[in-house]
Amino acid sequence: SSPPLQDLIFLGTASSYPSPHRCASGLIVRFHADGDCWLFDCGESTQVQLMRSPVKLGRISRIFITHLHGDHSFGLPGLISTLGGGRCEAGSVLTVCGPPGTRQFLRQSLAYARSDLVGIRLAIRELAGVPLLMPAPENAQMEAILAAVASDSPQGLLPALPYEIDIDDADRQPDGTWTVVSDQEAAAASGGVTVQAAALSHRVPCVGYRLATRAPATGHLQPELAYQLGLARSGESALLGELKRGRTVTTRSGAVIRPEQATAAPPPPLRLAVFGDTCNSDLAADMCRGVDCVVHEATGDNSLTDSCLEKGHSTPAMAAQFARQVGAKCLLLTHFSQRYTDGAGPTVSDASVELLRRQAEAALDGSGIDLRMAADLRQFAVTHEGVKFVADHG
Repeated sequence: SSPPLQDLIFLGTASSYPSPHRCASGLIVRFHADGDCWLFDCGESTQVQLMRSPVKLGRISRIFITHLHGDHSFGLPGLISTLGGGRCEAGSVLTVCGPPGTRQFLRQSLAYARSDLVGIRLAIRELAGVPLLMPAPENAQMEAILAAVASDSPQGLLPALPYEIDIDDADRQPDGTWTVVSDQEAAAASGGVTVQAAALSHRVPCVGYRLATRAPATGHLQPELAYQLGLARSGESALLGELKRGRTVTTRSGAVIRPEQATAAPPPPLRLAVFGDTCNSDLAADMCRGVDCVVHEATGDNSLTDSCLEKGHSTPAMAAQFARQVGAKCLLLTHFSQRYTDGAGPTVSDASVELLRRQAEAALDGSGIDLRMAADLRQFAVTHEGVKFVADHG
């Protein structure tokens, strides 16, 4: 089997708030190519969970926020302060991406806390123009404040932090997506992984992210193929080196072997979608066609469909329907209401995530889509052969 290309380590899998048995949203994507770690969402319990996980804090180079609800963002100022307190290598840059408001949220909280980052710089990239796809909550005073900020009113807005790097925001493309990490940026500093975003329906502006590895231009040399074409297993190892360097060789037996004859086709890009809260993911469908895995919320069971739609959340059946719609290879459910315990048993309990699993399983029946259930400090490996359970670190 092929080695894992990236790990998914769930720090928190709860909706709304952290509790003793399930923490608020946070997911680490760790790349095996270079050990780089990217964090998706940062609920208020994220720092504690990171300390309990196998993740090295200093390897976190990028943080992606799906939306600014507290269970996805209230841990962000504290984590940045910790990372900037000597946890990261001097001279490194920590990049935070998120919807409109992310920059001012961080400037306000870090400035008023007098947080200084020691030896590292902070880059904040907003996704310009993420729409609110559901009716805004009925709070006229709050909406007036947000409208003033959106109109670039100087009142209450802070200038750049002293350690902040000025980078361009991501503009919405004609197809409705945002290019968050471009091909050029991926090639230069992001391990060859590009990132796009698309809007999701929730009670605040919210996005889902899609990561894609860059496929190598050529595949790897397969010695076994060269042997089958006439290369001697002993005495001609130097010719293998020539083939690796792209040169045609002639064996002692007279066989002529071209490099492409002994090279396996390169693997296709690996694609992973990580969604925020949503009751309708249709705007992200085109971006997610054929993804290897989609991490999707399932806040309440199918009997709570009306409540989930009202609050901007999904049921297992809704998440499964989206996975089928885009032809995902694996559906990985997370963001469970605290009403469900993590206990699983031989019977279906209305108080257990086992109920959510079985409802998703039923909705996926016949699709061939693999189903996985997240849990706090649970680790999966993502390969071209599927999403594999690795360990529970709790």
